[in-house]
Amino acid sequence: MKLFRILCVVFLLSLFGCAATPLQKKPLLSPAGGQALLTVYLSTSGAAEHVGKIQIDELAVEVDGAWIGLALPPVTIDYQRQKGRQMLLGAAVAPLGVHRRLRLRVSGLSGSDKEQEFIVRLSGPLELLKGESKCLFLDWQMLAERPGRRQLTPRFSAWGQGQALGGELLYVACREIDTVYIVRMDSNEVVAAFSVPGPLADIRVLAAPRRLYILSTGRRSIYVYDCLNARLIDQIALPGSIAPQHMVLSPDGQYAFVSDAAAGAIFKVDLSEGNLVAQTRTGHRPQRLIYIDEGLGRLAIAAPRSHQVFILNAADLRIQRIIPVGSRPSGLLYFADALYVAETGSRSVAVYNLQTGKQSATIAVGLAPDYLLSVDRNSAYVSNSGEGSLMVLYAGQNTAFKRIATAQNPTEMIFSQRRRLLYIESPKMRTVTVVDQVSENILKQIRLGGPPRSMAILE
Repeated sequence: MKLFRILCVVFLLSLFGCAATPLQKKPLLSPAGGQALLTVYLSTSGAAEHVGKIQIDELAVEVDGAWIGLALPPVTIDYQRQKGRQMLLGAAVAPLGVHRRLRLRVSGLSGSDKEQEFIVRLSGPLELLKGESKCLFLDWQMLAERPGRRQLTPRFSAWGQGQALGGELLYVACREIDTVYIVRMDSNEVVAAFSVPGPLADIRVLAAPRRLYILSTGRRSIYVYDCLNARLIDQIALPGSIAPQHMVLSPDGQYAFVSDAAAGAIFKVDLSEGNLVAQTRTGHRPQRLIYIDEGLGRLAIAAPRSHQVFILNAADLRIQRIIPVGSRPSGLLYFADALYVAETGSRSVAVYNLQTGKQSATIAVGLAPDYLLSVDRNSAYVSNSGEGSLMVLYAGQNTAFKRIATAQNPTEMIFSQRRRLLYIESPKMRTVTVVDQVSENILKQIRLGGPPRSMAILE
């Protein structure tokens, strides 16, 4: 009888365990839960020629008269190599309140292992409120004690982020830390950050109203960010039973289309009214989706598990065609009057006729092709997420001719038409690589406090 009762209890627990929704593991670094997140960057300035390396052993902030250390690892800085570059010191949970001073403990100055302490007053107070994510910037200068003297004295200055106003900005969403970083594209340096309740998914921008739309998986919402005034202005709630993963906007900015892999559904949202206007079930865990304009008004949605691409009418979300494709379709692109599909499992990009659904070509690329992006009507890029490269595709040619080195495991890409710059995410390296589209050279690696998830450009 006792054994029977134990078996019944185990059976009931297993039933409840299967029925319950699994808890999402909260990231260690997050501005949620009554905390704030601080991302710290350092630059160097001055014309010193005889300065070697130093190590920042500790960085602490003063709040209400008490010094509180930030949980950042010791960082070694080479003054000469770092000159003119922005260096990430790290991201850490920070105390709430008004920050006016910093304390740095530094070793290695003048070739000595002796630790020195510097108290630095911020140029203006930096206030951290509950749930916020912001940036703190340091500058290390080496100045001569007197004109003509070679004896150099280190000086540190610090300031908190200001409002990132104007155009030519890159926004990068980091899913794990509920943070969107703002990068100035003239310098390709991080200038600010802000928090959005997450985990975060895709972000998209509309240039005319200067709005950034941020899909939150955790809150099942689309958050609206006013780029002009640098603040969140709206939250569009999605059905509470869904788990949104990917989003695309209609060209006129009136609608957002959201895929939900868990429910196997696609949703159409009126952004001006904040209403759900249409939905359809595709099944097969739909993932990435694109809007095909060109007067067609179609959506293409990849379903990696079933090796299919669904073609929907964007007006009413009716399924018009289901195209069987190769192994694990990921990135989609309508290019040169055809549908290009990055087939991750087959190391190729397949080309399909959108009207008939028939395959017209297969282009061999690199390991695990992930994302497709066109920069004009003649050329497009595919990121090989299983290696560190991009490949260039040309309209009408079924061969990838060029291979461009980038950071490890590149995924999503975005292109600046004005500056002719290509930005490539590398979640594994927590970087965004900047590539000059003309020379195809790497210009910079932008390091972030967490793995990048999605990007948007305001020009």
